[in-house]
Parts: sequence; C-alpha cells; structure tokens
Amino acid sequence: MTARKQITQEDYDYGRQAEPFIRQFLNDTNNIARDGDDQYGPDVILAEGIPYPVEVERRKAASWATGKFPWRTVNIPERRWKKPGHLIMCNSTLTWCILIYRSDVVAKVEAGEWVFKSNRYVSQEKFVEIPKQRCLHIDLIDRTPRSFDRWVQGKLL
Repeated sequence: MTARKQITQEDYDYGRQAEPFIRQFLNDTNNIARDGDDQYGPDVILAEGIPYPVEVERRKAASWATGKFPWRTVNIPERRWKKPGHLIMCNSTLTWCILIYRSDVVAKVEAGEWVFKSNRYVSQEKFVEIPKQRCLHIDLIDRTPRSFDRWVQGKLL
C-alpha cells in the first residue's frame, strides 16, 4: 500500500460527472458558477466578485445512496486540498451532496489537527475530520438545504 490513493482515469471520469450537477445547483441558487480554469485547479469557480474555488467529489460508496450521510465525520485527505475553497461531496446517485466549508477545514489545518488513517487503498493517509453537523446537507433533487445556520439567502460565501 502507498501513502496516497492512486487515481485512475476511471475514478477521474466518475468524479467529473458530478461537476455539471453542482454547477447547475449553484447557478439555480443565486450563485454564479463556471468550470475551473485548468485540469489541476479547482473543479468549479464561483465567479461572482472575486473568483472562489470549489472542489467537487463524488463518493462511490453504496452506503450513501439516500439523503442521510452515513458517517460521523467527513474525512478530507490532504491530497484533495488543491486550492483552499469549499468542498462539495456528492453521493453515488448524484441526488444528495454535503458542503464542507473552507473555514472549517482551514481551522483544522492551521491547528495541525491531522489524523492518519488506513483503508483498502492506502496506509496512513493524512486527513482532517470535519463533523457532519458542521456541513450543509443538500437534496439535489428538490434543491433544499437541510441545515440553515450557514446558508444565507442561498449564497455560499
């Protein structure tokens, strides 16, 4: 095993399928979103005012096919932190997503609150853990956020 998951073209293509759903959701909820500028940069850019990066990830786990996020925390590997911005993680069916706020990740990184975990792909990969209660849970079908404490007039920023 390695210290980082090896990404295949199949993984890359699978994840890219979520990006148009997220762009459409953002545009439908009073945000202005466009494609990222390059292959190695952020997946989506919020383009209103100062451009703001958003990373998009799609989970393969069958255990998250419905709305309820099944884990206690959202684990964000260091490798996913390309450019600081929000992270939106979609379920396998592209019907739900969870938005992880940049401020929560930055606070963990700055505090040095890294955890090391092994899974079927890697040994001791570096992560930050964000409690799922700190995230915004969004139904991509009826477009309803399930946590309103940080969703202000439909704007992410």
